[in-house]
Amino acid sequence: MRKTLQEELLPRGTNTLFCKVVLDGDLQMPYYSSGAGNSVNLYNYMTTLEIVQQYYACFNQKDWQGMLALLHPEIRHEANQGDVRIGIEKFTEFLKLMDTAYDETLTDMVFFTESSDSRIAVEFVVNGIYKQGEEGLPPAHGQTYVLPAAAFVAVTDGKISRVTTYYNLPLWIKLVSE
Repeated sequence: MRKTLQEELLPRGTNTLFCKVVLDGDLQMPYYSSGAGNSVNLYNYMTTLEIVQQYYACFNQKDWQGMLALLHPEIRHEANQGDVRIGIEKFTEFLKLMDTAYDETLTDMVFFTESSDSRIAVEFVVNGIYKQGEEGLPPAHGQTYVLPAAAFVAVTDGKISRVTTYYNLPLWIKLVSE
């Protein structure tokens, strides 16, 4: 049976948990530390829904390292009408491109779970600024856009192993071309 965070960190007979978050390594992995030499990887105690919600919270905070820390090393990223990227290195390249070309915040997020606790669907609205043009797309000059979108996310061994994103590309092109 899996221990709770409290059971893992608290000495037997203690009912108060004093802890701090410790960031470890380049990927900013959060750990709880009781101060008594016990530390536990926080992600081991997150549900699939909590992992995906944290991923999108990191997105909105532009915390790219936080997002990467939630990803499986062999992440499969299926972008809307684009190539499939596999691996954290490819996903990191994608994030750098996105950060250069777009400034986006997601709102009106609705998360849908399923009984196996391994997949989440999320519906949201993308509120963006098109900062720098990409090949094959209209030129950028700071156009703003509001666009409905959705994603399907799979979690394996406590890490996000797939992100598939959908939005209406012709609508987005129309919005940034006006």
